[in-house]
Amino acid sequence: RYRIQGTVTGPVFCSDSVTNTALTGSPQDFTAGGTTLSFFTSGAAGTLDNVTLTPLGYTARLRTDTAAGLTALNGAKSSTNDSTDFLFSTTGITTSPNGRTQTIRATTNTSGNQQLFGASVIDTTKNWRIRSWSIVSSGTPTVSLGSASAGAQYLSGGVLAAAQNEVTLITRIPASANLWCNSNSTATLNHTVVLELVD
Repeated sequence: RYRIQGTVTGPVFCSDSVTNTALTGSPQDFTAGGTTLSFFTSGAAGTLDNVTLTPLGYTARLRTDTAAGLTALNGAKSSTNDSTDFLFSTTGITTSPNGRTQTIRATTNTSGNQQLFGASVIDTTKNWRIRSWSIVSSGTPTVSLGSASAGAQYLSGGVLAAAQNEVTLITRIPASANLWCNSNSTATLNHTVVLELVD
């Protein structure tokens, strides 16, 4: 993304070779999706003076090896040099710079069984340990936490407070790539699961 600053008079457009965007003010943010950047007028005279073009956000390419433990990672843009290389915000999963911890954040609100993210979230080719599992609850449900639907490998029939809860785990060793929550109500449960490599 870029911020365009300058004096705009009349119809002036910015093109990234894919889309054209009318410049309606200054400063104005512009997301470039193509390979070039140009300015032009169409149908009437226009001017753009004293132009300043500023990249927004960082432009670092993230190292793929530090994200090796994330099966829900979106690395589709890993070959580009922009701030959306890895879309952690869309998954709720982050990894530390040294790649030895993984934080999973997810929300469940189902009376019954619900899989966190609806997909696998743990790379079972590595030796992960569940360091902690906390849940902020909007109510006082009874929940079980497991590695499969209706499972209770990590917590069996625990009653949550309507507050932040630190789960006392039965085991800290992941039994599968999946994390499941069974609740007896539709209370909103915000999960934070921290994993760490043990080898």
